[in-house]
This record gives sequence, structure tokens and C-alpha cells, in this order.
Amino acid sequence: MNSITDAALARWAVERGLISPDRLQCALEEQAASCGPIPLSSILVDGGHLSSADLASFLQTLEDAQTQVRPSGAGATPSPAADTAAYSAPGQPPPLPSPGAASRAPEEAPNFGKYRLEEEVGRGGMGVVYRAYDTQLRREVAIKTLREGEQVEPELLARLVREAQIVATLEHPGIVPVYDIGRVGNVTFYAMAFVRGRTLCRHLEENPALGWRERAGLVQRAAEAVAHAHDRRVIHRDLKPGNILVDSAGAVHVMDFGLAKCLDGATHLTKSGDILGTASYMPPEQIEGENDRVGPAADVYSLGAVLYEALTGFPPFQGRNFAQIAVRVTQRDPRAPRKWNRSIPVDLETICLEALQKAPEERYATARELAEDLSRFVAGEPIRARPETAWEKSTRWAARRPWLCALLAVTLLTGGLAGFMIWREAAARNDRARLAAEKLDALRKGAALAVDGALAVRRAGGAVSVLEAKRWISLTPDSRWTGATCGCGWSAPMC
Repeated sequence: MNSITDAALARWAVERGLISPDRLQCALEEQAASCGPIPLSSILVDGGHLSSADLASFLQTLEDAQTQVRPSGAGATPSPAADTAAYSAPGQPPPLPSPGAASRAPEEAPNFGKYRLEEEVGRGGMGVVYRAYDTQLRREVAIKTLREGEQVEPELLARLVREAQIVATLEHPGIVPVYDIGRVGNVTFYAMAFVRGRTLCRHLEENPALGWRERAGLVQRAAEAVAHAHDRRVIHRDLKPGNILVDSAGAVHVMDFGLAKCLDGATHLTKSGDILGTASYMPPEQIEGENDRVGPAADVYSLGAVLYEALTGFPPFQGRNFAQIAVRVTQRDPRAPRKWNRSIPVDLETICLEALQKAPEERYATARELAEDLSRFVAGEPIRARPETAWEKSTRWAARRPWLCALLAVTLLTGGLAGFMIWREAAARNDRARLAAEKLDALRKGAALAVDGALAVRRAGGAVSVLEAKRWISLTPDSRWTGATCGCGWSAPMC
């Protein structure tokens, strides 16, 4: 789809109430943040915001609108039937169902080897998933192939085969099993179990009254499936609500291991510096392209981001493009979930923020530890994680901003030194004033003694008057003792 079709789809979906404006904005931000051009329809269907039937209805509406204004004659646009006939040349595989094609009767559905394709049910950045029927084993399956109409690169084929091989080594009820891998004509595919359900984000949207324990339980079961993959030395690297399926029984299934990384020493398809995944759910070490550092802790972070969205309705970091999201992921702390909704339990917020720590060593060591703490919360037991103290938050903040901290330290040191000098000068001034006051007090006491002495002399018949003594007390300190002292201790003016 081109940008015009994307705009028409967005307007159509919002007008019919199939998606909220906020959720549409998140999808548009994810489209802008993607490393390559991805149609909006792929993001909405893959993320569970629209069903295949919804997309089929939109395409039919769009085709009807185009038919009304399409010119006839030699310049007319070929019909879909003509396109199909041209594609179904002898020796070539039959055309795959169009996005959201309605289920067909068995005799009408196209054959794809031993499989009968029914409808497209999902579309991602690399592959397309169809619901199909295995005519030999007589069971419903899902067929995954590369996106139709794109140039098939050897690396993409290798990833598809690699994904099938990786998933085939995993045996867990929370991971969709692989049944078959093969090639029909020039189309490589693999078959897996077909799970009827909705993506996690769609499940949460349709069940807004779901309690906190139920939400935590969904992420807990996803973490248990991821823990099994880690036990087999497999890292998912693309965990997000769109890759977690909730079936009709409430069971959780982790899907899409197309970007999975094996820690078994095998050759990897991702080189250092490559950035793969969905930005809003990627840990700092992955979004910076440090693939050698991407291990189990990366999936723990992504599960924390999934839990964050399950609690708040949106991922911890969003932005207009990939670069903006990358800056926020690497340099900012996520806003605490309880700041968005005070009813979120403190323990659940603590678990979420522990999983979203920037440094891998500060997160849960394994996905199993995360699952166990979520299990404790669901059971009403004390959790292992503890909220960060103010000192720990300050230390972590400083460790990520060394230059800013150095500038603050210099500023504080300069300000402290200037403050000390001002204090010292004020203290010296106070000391001088205190000494002057003490000297003046001593002089006044001496003068009082002089008056007493004068009175005593007067009573003894001396010639000193009281008025003379008082005049002497009122003299300035410097002028009192300028004269020579006589034998009786009086200054010259008094004698």
C-alpha cells in the first residue's frame, strides 16, 4: 500500500470505530520508526488492531470506489482476475490469497503443495502467515512464507529457514510448534500449528476491565515460554504485544522467532551494528546495535515493556521516528506506571521497572526469575524485587550522565568556594566587631571604677569633682589614654 492508501485506511478504521485515534497514532509512530517501508495495514493487522476480515472489507470498499471512477477502454486498469491469470502460469505455484480474503469452500481454495490455502491471517516485516488445511494429515495449520511481491534475498530466505529450525527445537505449550518446512515452486515456507486467538494488545483492548492479576498472569505465561527458549539458548529479540497470542482458552503463545539469536556458537545472520526489532520494545544495548551484548536480559527488558503496555495501554517510550525513540530508550527513565494510573499495585510497578532497567545486570537475571516474581504477585505473595531508593536512583542517573555530573561538580565546587570566602570575610568582620565591643565594654567598666575612685578621693577631701569624672567617661576611647599616667592612675586630663 502507498501513503494515499495508508491515509484512507486510517480514516476508514477510525470512522468505523475499529481503532482509537490514540492506538492509530501508536501504529503510525511504529511505522515511522521502522527501518524499512512497512504498510500501515501490516502494522495494524500484525499488531492485532485490525482483523483480516476488517482489512478485506476495507480493500473491497477501496476497490469499489476505484471501480466507480476507473476509465474503460485500452487504458483501463487490469482487473484482479487478469492479474491472477497472468500469475498462474504453467509450472508456477498458484497465487496466494489476497490480504484478508474470506474463507473459501474446499473445492475453491488454491492448493499449495499438500496444503489448501484458506486466508491470510497475519503479515509482518518479513513474512506472511496464511491459515491452511493439511490434506494429508487432515488438520488445520498456519503457513508462513516471505512477503509476496518483494525481491527474495538470500538473507531473508536464510532467516525463514533459520526461524523454522529454531522453533523446531523448542517444546513448550506457550510456543507454537513447527510441523513442516519445504518449497512449492519458487516459494519457501514452513508450516506450524494454527492457533485461534487474538494478539495480546487486541485482547487487552477488548477486555478493558481485566484485573491487574489477570494482566500480570498473561505476561507471566509469556515469560515462562521465553524462559524455556532461554534454556535452549535461544533469544527472541522481537518480543512485543503483536507477537504474543492469547487463544480462546486464555492460553498464551509466543510467536515470530524471525529475529531470534542462538547462543550455541552457530553462524549468526545479524552482524554487529545491525539494528533489528521494534524500537519501543528494544533494550538500550539492542537499539544501539551492540548485538554481542544482546542476551537473555534483552528479552527480559522487552517483557518489561510488554508488561508496561499491559498496565498503561502504551509502551514505555514512543516518538515520531526511530531516532527519537532510540534517544529516549538510551537516555531517559520510563515514567513510573503509577504516575499514569494510581490504582496500579506498587508491587506490579516494582516488577515492571526492575525489568526495564537500562543496564542488563540490573534487570532480572533470567526470564524465569521475572515469571516467578509475577507468579508471586498473582498468588498474593511477597515479591523479590524492591523499589529503588533515592540514592540508587541518583547514582544511576549520574552514571549515565558523567559530563553533566562533572559540570555540576565544578559548579558546586566553585559556588562552595565562593560561599566559603564570603562566610570567612563575614566571620572576620564579626570577630572585629566583637573585639571592639569587648574593648569598649572593658573601657566603660574601667571608667566606672574611675568614678568610684574619684568619689572616694572626694570623700577623703580631694579636689576631683563628680562632673569631671563623668566628662572623662564620655571621652572617646582613643582620647582617654593619650595623656601620661600619673602616680594615682589618672590620665593627664584628670589630674
